[in-house]
Amino acid sequence: MVEIKIQKVSQTRIKKYLEENSNIFIPPLITRIDIVEFSGKIYNNAIHFCAFDNHKLIGFLASYFNHPLKKFGYITTLSVTLEYQNKGIASKLINEAFCYAVLNNFNRIRLEVHKNNLNAIDFYKKKGFEFIEVKKLSYIMEAIIII
Repeated sequence: MVEIKIQKVSQTRIKKYLEENSNIFIPPLITRIDIVEFSGKIYNNAIHFCAFDNHKLIGFLASYFNHPLKKFGYITTLSVTLEYQNKGIASKLINEAFCYAVLNNFNRIRLEVHKNNLNAIDFYKKKGFEFIEVKKLSYIMEAIIII
């Protein structure tokens, strides 16, 4: 049974998860970031929303909520392992992030998505995200949270 939790996981576990699932991202995560450095930033600064199946990390959303005056959070990564995709896990993770935002007086969440990641863009649109900025290779999207 899949469980969704807000639970801090170790930097080692984050690193391993991101390395094992790098190819889920478009383009692959390992081709554009230093995973060791990135996992350290996530471990030290982000809220971890995790999906587990029998203690195995199968979905992960990391979000920063360190701008209380700006009232927006920022999703830095959201992924679900290949074998668990299309089962509603990403929706559950993002809904948990929305609830966390509301409980902590944030009314918006932003993220950046690569222009070629059409499945992710469609998913984010369904979750209420809209384009707010166009960059060379990506879009910044934002959702106004109403729960």
